[in-house]
Amino acid sequence: MNLSSLFYSCSVCFGDPKSLQSRGLFFGVCLLLGVIVFVLGAVAMTAVTWAQRAKKLEKQGL
Repeated sequence: MNLSSLFYSCSVCFGDPKSLQSRGLFFGVCLLLGVIVFVLGAVAMTAVTWAQRAKKLEKQGL
């Protein structure tokens, strides 16, 4: 094994869209994007719920 074989590009870097590595990378990115959207949505819903509760408490005079 020579050192130049360490520097060959994988199919993802080389750009073969039909390879399993490229498909795995695509689905991995989609999964991580889905997790991020879910977490940000949960944070936003928490903020909305807190704002609604604060409004209710303010109307009650507490």
